[in-house]
Amino acid sequence: MKVKVCGLNDVSNVTEVIQLQPSFIGFIFYGKSPRNCNITGSFVRDMELGATKKVGVFVNETKEELLRIVNDFGLDFVQLHGGESVTYCEALITAGLKLIKVFSIDDSFDMNDTNAFQFCDYLLFDTKGKNPGGNGTQFNWDILNKYEGNVPFILSGGLELMHLSSLKEIDQIYPLLSVVDINSKFEVHPGIKHIDLVEEFINGI
Repeated sequence: MKVKVCGLNDVSNVTEVIQLQPSFIGFIFYGKSPRNCNITGSFVRDMELGATKKVGVFVNETKEELLRIVNDFGLDFVQLHGGESVTYCEALITAGLKLIKVFSIDDSFDMNDTNAFQFCDYLLFDTKGKNPGGNGTQFNWDILNKYEGNVPFILSGGLELMHLSSLKEIDQIYPLLSVVDINSKFEVHPGIKHIDLVEEFINGI
């Protein structure tokens, strides 16, 4: 199981996180987020990452602006956290992007809503809350039993160190669970990760 560390927003902190070699690091490009990226594109583009992939997180962004940011920051993946349509997503795939589509989960969520997005590289399941992401709460993982797709998925939503043993258990249950996404529970404050906690989580996984 891979680890994605999301919501990074400080140059020195990013450098420290990279040294832990997570599979993915995420930068948020959404002005209403307290973790909105203010690191320069040139710094992110030129980072020495090894095998770590760079993910840009967007919420209902225009295609033109998204593509500009992808090129400026040298992003490897695009994560869509809004109400982006199938047509919009297909256009990004056609443009050569690797795509993660997010679904906000509560007890009433219909997993059939994921069927039209099975062309994506990953789906991401996060907890539905007042914000598009980063709410720091966990949804009922039992709903994952209803996922019948073929695309690997990323699990997000309030993950913290106390979940390590549970994550190892469900990793055996859901073969398509490929990545776990950590964010708000591993912060000193929004955008700055607590390196010791992140390291413990990555080593634990």
